[in-house]
Amino acid sequence: MASVAIMIAGAVLNASAFIGGSYVARFIAGGSPDAMTAERERHDKSLERYRADLAEFQKRRERLEDWEVEQERIRQRAAGDVAATNRALDLYAQAHPRPSSASEPQWPDYYRPSATQRTGELAYVGGGMLAAGYAASRWL
Repeated sequence: MASVAIMIAGAVLNASAFIGGSYVARFIAGGSPDAMTAERERHDKSLERYRADLAEFQKRRERLEDWEVEQERIRQRAAGDVAATNRALDLYAQAHPRPSSASEPQWPDYYRPSATQRTGELAYVGGGMLAAGYAASRWL
């Protein structure tokens, strides 16, 4: 209910500002017909310039939007071309397999530490950290 009252109050305020603005403009101009005519002409010329600039802006915005749509079409077409090229290269690779090249030897391929060795290493590192922490707290 309060929102309806706020909407009605806003509409009344807007209407009174529109009417009151015209009255204040006439009062400031001194109420003379020549001053009001000059003000009206100035207003009309400004409105014409605004409409012309707005039309030019809309044309530029339309051209920009058209350019963006065209760029998106080009991107989609390029993505389709890349996908088709990838598929063609996959088919070529299946039809013409390359001999496998020898990979570089890696240490984990030759040796994996046992569970007991890993546990011992963790205990050694953990014990060393505890000892270092105790020594630091005791003597520093």
